[in-house]
Amino acid sequence: MVNILHFSDYLPDHRVEKYAIYHQKKGFNIHFLGYDGPTELLSFKETSFSTITTLNISKQERFFPKIMKNKDELKSIINNINPDIIHVHNIFNLNIIVQLFPDLIDRLVYDSHEYWSKQVKLRFRLRLNSKLFHRILVPIWERNIQKVPTITVTPQIATEYAKMYDADVITIPNLPLGSLIPNLNTLRNEKTIAYLGKLEEDNLVYSYRDNSPLINTLSNYNEYIINIYGNNYYPIDLPNLNYKGFVFHQNLLTSLNSNVYGLYGFQAHPFHYYTSPVRISNFIHSGLIPIIPNSMSMGFFNEFSKYSIIYDDIRKIPKLLEKFEKSYSNDIHESIIKLAQDKFVLEKYLKPLDKVYQNIIENH
Repeated sequence: MVNILHFSDYLPDHRVEKYAIYHQKKGFNIHFLGYDGPTELLSFKETSFSTITTLNISKQERFFPKIMKNKDELKSIINNINPDIIHVHNIFNLNIIVQLFPDLIDRLVYDSHEYWSKQVKLRFRLRLNSKLFHRILVPIWERNIQKVPTITVTPQIATEYAKMYDADVITIPNLPLGSLIPNLNTLRNEKTIAYLGKLEEDNLVYSYRDNSPLINTLSNYNEYIINIYGNNYYPIDLPNLNYKGFVFHQNLLTSLNSNVYGLYGFQAHPFHYYTSPVRISNFIHSGLIPIIPNSMSMGFFNEFSKYSIIYDDIRKIPKLLEKFEKSYSNDIHESIIKLAQDKFVLEKYLKPLDKVYQNIIENH
């Protein structure tokens, strides 16, 4: 029996869980290793790990693994599982394995959820010394892409990684498993907009996640009900805001399906070209009309631009909505769902990963 160990941060983790569900159906044993933290929650009822193990790894130890107090315990955990494949998620965890256990490199697959070396330059909320560590160390760690099979979330990142590191890089976007997509109705409540995430003022961490004009702009959406998924509290009180609270991925598509529009909500930024946001994936598979920045319209989801409302400034969205409504037809929702299900399900991107896994198993 093939053992696959996913070394990530915390559960729930919908990306890790979708891999687990897919490969369990192929008869593999799937294990999870992460940091100490909440592990009792899972995104999908179909998720099942043979083992779930957590370890206390401090932030300092993630930067400098050789000072790790629990490295012997970490090695013992890996030895007990005896994985044929170690599927490592995110740059810190790749660095931990490569530095501490170079003998395991031939079992590694690296899953880069972000364009780390570019993203770290866009982060605001870090102390100066931490920011310097990120900017210096992350690009160094990223060179390990030359040593291990690598996955990332968009063709745009894969192309740049391939040029930078002379490496073959697989694209596996943030998409739902087709096997988990529920049957959805097409009855929608008119004048409804879904927003996924938190509404928080003065909480800008990354420059490409700037939604600071959003709250003031929402007061101009008087005709629309804004259904907000993700806030369990109410940071702002407006008559047209309807807080739905946290909704698990298991139920999200069904919950979103009653809306007409899906609002991305961040100001346009060049980095959006490299992203495949889960929230957009959820919007299209629920048949919602995406409201997206022009910086995203040429990226991974560009085929949906013809069905989208595209803005260059959040403050212009009310007028763009008013213009779009004049030609709106309910048929557009079925067209969006059809395109999403035809081309944008995870299974369509997993065959190259199956080949990588098979090569590692045969050579291990």
